[in-house]
Order: sequence, then C-alpha cells, then structure tokens
Amino acid sequence: MLSSLEAHKDLQYTPAGLFDSKELQELQTYLSYRDIPDLGRAFHRSAVANRQYLVSLKGTVLRIQDVPQYSGGILFAVDLMLNGDSIVFSPGGRYSNDVMLYGMIGTLSPPPSVASKNLYTFVARAFRKDFKKVREYFIGPEALDLMTSGVRLAMDATSPAEFDLRA
Repeated sequence: MLSSLEAHKDLQYTPAGLFDSKELQELQTYLSYRDIPDLGRAFHRSAVANRQYLVSLKGTVLRIQDVPQYSGGILFAVDLMLNGDSIVFSPGGRYSNDVMLYGMIGTLSPPPSVASKNLYTFVARAFRKDFKKVREYFIGPEALDLMTSGVRLAMDATSPAEFDLRA
C-alpha cells in the first residue's frame, strides 16, 4: 500500500508528539516508510497511545514548538496544529501474537489546508481502493487474513474481545 503511494509522490514521515530534545533521533524524518524502525509493530496496548507520524511532501520543513512544563523544563512538540500541510498517520500494528491494533490517517478539521486536504485525499483514495470496508472501517488484506486466522483486531489489547472488529 505505502509502496504504491511512494511510487506516485515523494513523501516524508516525521514522528509526531512531545520530545525531550529537538536533536533526538526520535525526530528523524524518514524519506520512505521502509526506513521507519519496527513499522507494523505496536509497543503500547492501546492503539491511541502508539506512535504517530506526520506525513508530508518530501522537502516540507516542519515546525517544532517549545512547550514549557509546569514541573520545569521544556518539551518539544511536533504536531498537526503546527504543520497544517501534513496529515497524521498512526500505523497501528501487531501488539502480540493474538492482537492487531488499528491504524488511521487524518487531517485537521476544520478547515484543513489545501495541501493537507489534497494529501489526505491522495492517501485515503489508495486505502479505499485496496482495503475492504468492514462496517465503518477499511481493513487491509493482511489484517483481514489475520482476523480470519483468529487474531483479534482491537482498539486496546486489554479490552474484552466482544469489542473487537469482526467481519
């Protein structure tokens, strides 16, 4: 899926969130999804707590904001509010042998910038084309195969299985 996107547009992927330093390896911008370490692996039991990336056109300069902390010190924010020409990509991934957490793409609303809206439309169209709609979700072929083999498709690895997505 991401290969076909990169075949049509030069994209970059930058970790989003709060960071201890502007210089950390965590802030490295990847010029291909193939370069992102452990892509497809979820390190936290909850989908919303896993890594997110800002996806933008290659060469886009991203802004970083200093965020003073009440307890002292400063963290550095890389987020969609500061970088409106990007979209957010949460890849989700395999949390354990029996749990796959969901991923998502999104943009600011309202209103996304023209660049963000165009990028979102480009990415979303590819997902809709190659993924199958199950209820209100689009599920990739690998995730469908895993679900068929008994792997849970979940929002949180500790939530009851009755809340899992089922075909």
